[in-house]
Amino acid sequence: MQHANWTPILPDDLSTPKSRRITGPSVIWNLPAVQEALRVGTLGLTPTVKAAREMLMELNWSNDDLKGYLLALYPARQVNQQWCKTPNGQKFFASDAYCMGYDRHRATENSFLSPWAYVKFTVLATNVVVFSAHPKRFNS
Repeated sequence: MQHANWTPILPDDLSTPKSRRITGPSVIWNLPAVQEALRVGTLGLTPTVKAAREMLMELNWSNDDLKGYLLALYPARQVNQQWCKTPNGQKFFASDAYCMGYDRHRATENSFLSPWAYVKFTVLATNVVVFSAHPKRFNS
């Protein structure tokens, strides 16, 4: 996995939210490497249909806003690692989740803005695939 810090092993049971949590030595994706690849265009950005709907309806974000959020992230804002299903539910991918207050007009962190945005992504081939992009919820 290019841009990965490490590769988790897919467990047999992924039936519950708890079983989909990944425990390991660190974040899965090397955030600075992913950010640089997004910056120079060697990685594209693809939200799933669910994430695109959340971005539009719940955050009022465009793809440019999502990219700005990812570029403004830093490791301390990482929440957890999870196995995420593709939209068709056929495959699981190791993903990192982040939560941060974000000013989309200035494309920078603003910890005073509420609600904070929760974004969960993986890297597949030449794309950052975003599974979730919504305001922080109680259980996220």
